[in-house]
Amino acid sequence: PSQQTYAVAIDPLCSRLFLPTLLQLASQYPEAAVQFLEESHSVPIFQKITARQYDFGLAIFADDYLQNDPHYQKQYGRTFLTYPLAQNCLYALVHKDSPFAGQEDFDLEQLFLDNARYPLAFDLGNRIYSFFAENIPALKLNAVLKTSNLQAQIAYVKNSHAVSFIDGFSLALLPADEEIICLPVRDSRLTLAAFSALRWHSLPQFQAMLQKFQKLLA
Repeated sequence: PSQQTYAVAIDPLCSRLFLPTLLQLASQYPEAAVQFLEESHSVPIFQKITARQYDFGLAIFADDYLQNDPHYQKQYGRTFLTYPLAQNCLYALVHKDSPFAGQEDFDLEQLFLDNARYPLAFDLGNRIYSFFAENIPALKLNAVLKTSNLQAQIAYVKNSHAVSFIDGFSLALLPADEEIICLPVRDSRLTLAAFSALRWHSLPQFQAMLQKFQKLLA
């Protein structure tokens, strides 16, 4: 709420789900010029915030993945701050005839109990796939489809009896299909977060704005 220009980076999923709300929020402060720019995923947002190309960012990433990864700690240190806005579970999409279909939740370990090679798909893979790659390296061999096209994922599950993964934030965008079963993935979370590098400490209303974000995007 000042006569400044703010550059805000958002990832594709935040753009699809929340950009209209964010634009409406920005319009409440006519003295400030807010520019929203979409980046491919959270990693370049972190990089460009650190390089002072953006003032703030809004993205979804595996819970604590980037913050705790030694590579990013060494490279970026504490040049940015992250504020979690919401958390949501991952979901597995399986065919109704799949051996996983009758379960209440999806246990990732079951993918490897019989050494079966299930075809896998990931929605907006840079966030979700990083979660799997960090926790179960063997999944790197099975990631045969990474796409933001939910229709393509459903077709792949139906045609190949693949296991597909989406994040909970995308759940509202999932087309209805009676052949597809959606199961929460056990012990998995993604975080919707805002992170900032430049002027957060100079804005007395920044914490209040974050609380407003939390209400809008929960």
